Amino acid sequence: MSEEHERQLKIFAGIEGGATRSTTVLIREDGKVLSWVDGVTTNYHLVGLDKCQETIKGMIDAAKVKASVDDSMNWMLSPDWAGLDGVGMGLSGCEDAETNTQFVEKLLERYPNMAKDGVAVSDTIGSIYTACPDGGIVLISGTGSNSLLLNPDGTEERCGGWGHLLGDEGASYWIALRGIKWVIDTEENFNPCPYSIERAKATILRHFEVSYFTLFQVCLCPLFNQQISNLFGLITHFYSKFNKSHFSGLAAKLAACEFHAVVSEVRFFSLSFCVFSIHLIP
Repeated sequence: MSEEHERQLKIFAGIEGGATRSTTVLIREDGKVLSWVDGVTTNYHLVGLDKCQETIKGMIDAAKVKASVDDSMNWMLSPDWAGLDGVGMGLSGCEDAETNTQFVEKLLERYPNMAKDGVAVSDTIGSIYTACPDGGIVLISGTGSNSLLLNPDGTEERCGGWGHLLGDEGASYWIALRGIKWVIDTEENFNPCPYSIERAKATILRHFEVSYFTLFQVCLCPLFNQQISNLFGLITHFYSKFNKSHFSGLAAKLAACEFHAVVSEVRFFSLSFCVFSIHLIP
């Protein structure tokens, strides 16, 4: 295929964006994948609209550079190139159609040479159309959780997608939070877990780089006067230094903790499976 003919083929970008990481692919209209690029979160509810759009632009630019390693595609880096023919984004947090339209309008206004057109939808929509163009059901359990039923006639029913304060049941954030709460409740004898939480407690404290005092001492009783700075080593991760991705990363460590557990160790995941399955119950 001649370079001139290649330049006449339309090129699109597809972005799958989550609360922890995102992926961008450049694809030509004849189906040839030109490049893949991974990036960070593109959930604008977590990082803000400007940062989200900067990340999208950065991933697309990186994908263009990667595709241009092939000399026949280096014209993509020319300043006189008209840009992508379209960019499709399935992003975590993009649940409202009107807001999604405004998001795309602002993105293309901010970066007018990036693409000629664009569309943004929920990451649930992108997942369904990838596997089931005539509709289907998708369950997402990542940093957060969501579910969607898409019928062949285009009608939808959804459950979830409310974020970490109102939802995310069964996802890694929910698992991490519940694990921490079980440890705190057991330390206080408030609603103690019937199993040993020692392995989980040590895992939590290491994840947040907090010294191994009891969580009761560290979090709730500064009058113990034992390295009170450790209070901020844990509590700030819930407030001023809250990072949903880092917070949720605790779930993988709790999974390893459970995998190596003996019978007396706490089980974090059996309940999460039950809670997550409720998304499917009418």
